[in-house]
Amino acid sequence: MSIALGVDPAFVSTHHLYRVILLVVLAPLFYRLYRRLYDRWRDQL
Repeated sequence: MSIALGVDPAFVSTHHLYRVILLVVLAPLFYRLYRRLYDRWRDQL
């Protein structure tokens, strides 16, 4: 796909690698934050 679009394949592969790493690192942090805020909100009800 990247070759057909004329984009550097190395850029595309590193871009996807960064996205996956970011997702693996940030997803647990966002989940913990969500749970903390949700539990706080639920306790107020």
